[in-house]
Parts: sequence; structure tokens; C-alpha cells
Amino acid sequence: MRGLRISIFVTTFILICVGVVMIYSASSVTAWQQTGQSAQLLRKQALFVLVGFIAMFGVMALDYRALQRAAKPLFLLSLLPLAVVLLPGVAHEAGGAKRWLHLGGFNFQPSELVKVTLVVYLADFINRRAAHLKDFWKGFVPPVAVLGATVSQLQPIVAYQLGDGWALSAGDLQFIYDWEAGQWVNLPIGAQIGKVLAVLGQPMRLSLNPQWNLRDIEGAVETKIVFTATILAPTGG
Repeated sequence: MRGLRISIFVTTFILICVGVVMIYSASSVTAWQQTGQSAQLLRKQALFVLVGFIAMFGVMALDYRALQRAAKPLFLLSLLPLAVVLLPGVAHEAGGAKRWLHLGGFNFQPSELVKVTLVVYLADFINRRAAHLKDFWKGFVPPVAVLGATVSQLQPIVAYQLGDGWALSAGDLQFIYDWEAGQWVNLPIGAQIGKVLAVLGQPMRLSLNPQWNLRDIEGAVETKIVFTATILAPTGG
């Protein structure tokens, strides 16, 4: 287990370093033209990384059982800033969207906090309802209801096995609702039919997914048919 933790830490650290370098590469010229300091955004991002590492080591030192006891209160408290951004004159506009709060010289997006508390809450839910996870009403509906109330993009994964390798599912449908504008951005309907078979000895899943989008970004109706070929590989379990 210790080796796994070290591997995850090293991988995360490498990704962070690559991200910081990419930010500097993409912003240095623009920052120099606007402020005369090419490393302005780099210093700001480095500060965020430092704060993130401090928070990470703080959470590592925290007993997860205490975090489990606080899962519900933390999740409910994290929902309050989401409501605050809806108040007129409070939210800070960035990138054309009013989803930010200005705190102490920094712009804070409340949804980022919800991403963390939501994971903690769902982990606590799974632990408490372990005996009911296969029950549709007790193990599936409650977490899906929580997800639906806190996110603006849903991708349903519903499938029915027809036998002989055939399956019928909802397909890759993404329902996207813009809470700020009060309208649907993406509202598709459709279905996916697929079959698992062997092609030259290699197991594959071939699927056909017709979709009719009732509402896209421009407000037009879009129709498309998606064909997917997925190579299946054993997991070793």
C-alpha cells in the first residue's frame, strides 16, 4: 500500500510540474506584453500549488473517520456558496460567466469546493449503505438525486442485456443545463444498440447510436448517427 501511495504522489507531482510549465509557456508572452513581467501568472500558479500541497499534507494527517463524520455537514455547507453566486451584484464575472466569488484578492469558484465535498459525501454514503447498494431505490436513486441537484451535466449509463452479446442502452447522451441562463444547452434523445463479438480472435464491442438533439448551443435541432468500435481487453482479475 505504501508503494501505491508513493506512485500516486509521484505521478501527481509530475502532472503538476508539467501543468505549471505549460501555463508559463502559454502565458509568458501575453503577460510580458500586458505587465512587463513574463512570470506573473507563473508566480500566481506556483502560489496555488503551494497552498494545494499544504492542504494535501493537512488532509493526509487528518483521521479519515473524522472526515467521514463531517461528510454531511461539509457537503451542505459547500452548497451555500453555490446559492450566493446567484445573488445580484455578488458574483464576480470571469470568462463571461458569473460563477465566481472574489475573496481576498482571489477569484473562487464554489463548484470546485463542491467537487471535493461531493466525493467525500458519496464515499460516506457507499460505506453506510453497503448492504443496499444493489437496491435501486436505496442504493442508486439517493446518490443520483444528489448528483442531479449539484451538477449541470449528466451522462446516463443505462443498459439492458438482450442476450447473445446484444445490448440496448441510452448511449452517450449528455444532458447539459445552464443554470445561469436558465435554459438547456444540450438536450438529446436516442438509443444505442451494440453487440460483443470476436474479430480475428479479438473481442470487440460494435455499437450504433442514433441521436436527435432537441437543443444544442445555437438552439438548432441536430441529428447524428455514431458508430463505435471498442476493443475489449481482460483486466487480469
